[in-house]
This record gives sequence, C-alpha cells and structure tokens, in this order.
Amino acid sequence: MPLSDSKFNMWRATVYLVMVDGKITKEESQWLKDYLFKAKFSEEQKKIIQEDIDNHSTKFSEIYSKITHPPDRATLVHFANMIFKRDGEFHSSEKEFLEKLQKSVMSKIDMESALDGLTKVTYQKEDKDRYQKAFDFVDQFTLLDI
Repeated sequence: MPLSDSKFNMWRATVYLVMVDGKITKEESQWLKDYLFKAKFSEEQKKIIQEDIDNHSTKFSEIYSKITHPPDRATLVHFANMIFKRDGEFHSSEKEFLEKLQKSVMSKIDMESALDGLTKVTYQKEDKDRYQKAFDFVDQFTLLDI
C-alpha cells in the first residue's frame, strides 16, 4: 500500500532538507538512502522522489503545504535536526531553516486540542490502572476459593 499524500510529501521534503546548505555530504546522502529504502513508496511515488533527487527543482513551500498530518510535520522537524547535524557541521543556513521549520510546525498546533487529548489519554490510563487493581484484588479471592 502506498504512503498517504501527507507522509509521501514529508519524504519529498526530507529530500529537500539534504540540500539546504547547498552541498550533499556522504553522511547526509547515506542517511537519506537508508531511510528512503525503508519507506513503502508506490512506483509513481518512487519516480517522483527520484525526480526530486535528480532535479532539485521543486520548491519546499509547495511540498510542505501538502504535509497535512501533524505527526508527519513533527517527523520532518526531527529528520531536519538529524540530517543537519549528521555531517558534524551545523551550517548557518541549516540552523536558520530549522528554526523557521520549527516555528511553522508549532504555529499549526492547536494547543488547546492537544492538551485536551493529552488529558483524556492520561485519565484513560489512570482509569485502566484503577480497573486493573480492582481486578487484581478480586482475583486474589478467586485464588483462595472463597
């Protein structure tokens, strides 16, 4: 099954990241190959990625606007951080790009919804823990044949 449009465009943007400082080091190229090899692209997606690698002609803003799933945008920031520091040289253009990317990703986060979701997950875990303790307590009596 091919990747979603959002995740596919996250990978396309990742290809762009390798070229931010105007040079592709051996370490950056190897990182990209290692990760691209693991992605499950359709044949059409593979062709597009290869065109992106060969031509460097697609604008980042065009690709980035198609990354609609928040976890995909967060993954892109993580990959940028890894790629930019991969060669041991954190170039000023990479640093500036990373800061802009982080601000853009953070500006799209609805903090109120995120906190609501986190609160729900926390309460669900606490409820699950309470239920498990209750079941464990009841199990003690079944083991005693009472």
